[in-house]
Amino acid sequence: LPDGRLASITGAVSGVDSKVQLALLTATDASSLPERTVLELATLYFDGKLRAAVADFNSTSKSCFISVTEYMPQGSGYDTELQEQAGLRMATALMAGKVPDIILLSGQDLPIRRMEAQGMLEDLWPYIDADPDLGRDTLMLRPLEAMEYKGGLYRVADSFKIESMVGAASVVGARMTWTYDDFWAALDSMPEGSTSMGDSEMGSRSAMLVAQVKYNMPLFLDLEEGICRFDSEEFRLLLEFCSRFPEEPLQFERFSFDPIYYGEQMLYPNGANSFIDLQQKRALFGGEIAFVGWPNESGRVGSSFELYGAPLAICTSSEHKDESWSFLRQQLLPHEEVSLKDAGGSPNLFPINRQDFEQMVELSMTEREFPKEDSPQGFVNWFSSYQNDSMRIPYYPATQEEIDQLMALYNAAEGTSDYDVNLINIITEQAGAYFAGDRSLDDTVAAIQSRVGLYLAELQ
Repeated sequence: LPDGRLASITGAVSGVDSKVQLALLTATDASSLPERTVLELATLYFDGKLRAAVADFNSTSKSCFISVTEYMPQGSGYDTELQEQAGLRMATALMAGKVPDIILLSGQDLPIRRMEAQGMLEDLWPYIDADPDLGRDTLMLRPLEAMEYKGGLYRVADSFKIESMVGAASVVGARMTWTYDDFWAALDSMPEGSTSMGDSEMGSRSAMLVAQVKYNMPLFLDLEEGICRFDSEEFRLLLEFCSRFPEEPLQFERFSFDPIYYGEQMLYPNGANSFIDLQQKRALFGGEIAFVGWPNESGRVGSSFELYGAPLAICTSSEHKDESWSFLRQQLLPHEEVSLKDAGGSPNLFPINRQDFEQMVELSMTEREFPKEDSPQGFVNWFSSYQNDSMRIPYYPATQEEIDQLMALYNAAEGTSDYDVNLINIITEQAGAYFAGDRSLDDTVAAIQSRVGLYLAELQ
């Protein structure tokens, strides 16, 4: 500008939301500005949602500034090999003492439970309890309680989902837990040639083993007490169950949802993301559905919680814990208004904040009229239709019955779908020889029990 200022257009995008504003920048001597505490944040991915949260915090905080270290190379996408290398670099840096103030934790990137067990992360319950704008009664507690370790809460996020497996109630039964025999009996009741998982990756024996272990981990591992039970009868039955799946998932030429729609696939390995997506699942299965979860022999509900958004933690070595909390607490505060996407569109997640959650329920049950050009069939709908070559599914306001079914799942789900990648690698490596017929079941469970026992000893 003629007076020397710079004018710029800034934009922030998170999901389907975007914010654009005009910024006027005036050259200022840094020494004349108040000093701000620099908070170091480490993350594998610096994705759009976290980037927007950091940018908002940095632009509004008068006392703090967040500096971000991203371990995944820019522009590398979600390359599995690069992700593993980046995760190893990040974990190595942390174990070597290069510890930030704030760290983003996701279930497969870092050994979260190991970090909790070694006292690397700050318990966040005291911060929540002492916060004048929060407190436990302001939050949806079950997902957070599922993340606890020895009564402490070491990460928070603004949203969650419920991991489960869904099927037609007429086939799998109107229940939320089932056994391996129940699973095979339900599959046998379907037309000849039907599959359990279709062409989902979950249809292979190795992928099913990972899912069965991580979703039923409390049956075999008590990390708090350092006890493992991988030589139990329950785990033997799990290995036998997984061995009946094909080595590689089946491949279909048709759209991935078509086998469900035509009654050729028993399960959809996807849980509850919103109140509205239950309608999609009902339409796919042609009637009432059941969130049966992953089968087991103990009667445990095979559905669990997973934190989404940006699960953040404060490192115990940080010299700026209160300042770090000023950033984390933003995850838990209510939004001024819950948007339509939060109530059922992308990214389809339940809010952790109770006020936002209740507003999401209200929005989900509210009829909203779209302009006719946005609603090709002319019906009064709430969200646009889901469609592929075979089907078109209109979304209507959620019914009380749908709300009740999902709340029953919320109240029944237990545990977390997070997992320690090192444990999973030990189990899959040892089980591979059993699946290939090169090792007996007895030798396999003994080897897994021994290897996991040694790993647990390292954590203590």
